[in-house]
Amino acid sequence: MQVHQPYARMWVMFGGYARDTCMVEFNTVGDGVPEPLDRFALFGYEDRSHAPNWLRLVKQRDEGAGVAGRICRELGPDADLRMSVSCMHGNEGWRVVSDPALNQCEIDVAPLRRR
Repeated sequence: MQVHQPYARMWVMFGGYARDTCMVEFNTVGDGVPEPLDRFALFGYEDRSHAPNWLRLVKQRDEGAGVAGRICRELGPDADLRMSVSCMHGNEGWRVVSDPALNQCEIDVAPLRRR
């Protein structure tokens, strides 16, 4: 049975809102085992809603690298931090834009200016 509904719009997830957003996951590696890192708790925030925008919202890979640099400074000189960043890429969906195998604390990252 085919129904024609000329007034119903096709549903589109992220039709415009949140298209410039990335998902970021951080893991610390100790003894070769990755453990999820709560970046909000690390900086003393109860949850993401209390965190500042620089920590909460990542819109591109470079912003994720800036957050990683701050996390590395907080964790100390021997930290092993892995970052996985996936960003919305137009209508094509999510695209992985970072290498989760790299230790972010060994990469020279320019400090992200405070917002």
